[in-house]
Amino acid sequence: MFSINTKHHDKRAVWVDDDSVKVDYGKPAPNARKSRPEAKRVGRLPERYCSFPVPVEPVPVFVGVTDLKVVATQLSVRVYREREVAGVRSLAGEMTLVRV
Repeated sequence: MFSINTKHHDKRAVWVDDDSVKVDYGKPAPNARKSRPEAKRVGRLPERYCSFPVPVEPVPVFVGVTDLKVVATQLSVRVYREREVAGVRSLAGEMTLVRV
């Protein structure tokens, strides 16, 4: 399961590291770091109705950017441009309840 959060930065360059995002080399914003707790919140809803944890992967998607540079060493967040987000579909599995 994915938590997709779009960020529109028309005709701007975006730089992403482990915890922050810079737009046109400006002041760092904690977008990448904030994506992780957001994904946990998204996972809580299905967990209310099933008896197992539901992993949710955060996916910030940058729309309209001229350049997207991901400089990360331990990034636990997938980062995409809008034209690349279709790639998430191939990663999706099927969540089923296995009865023992």
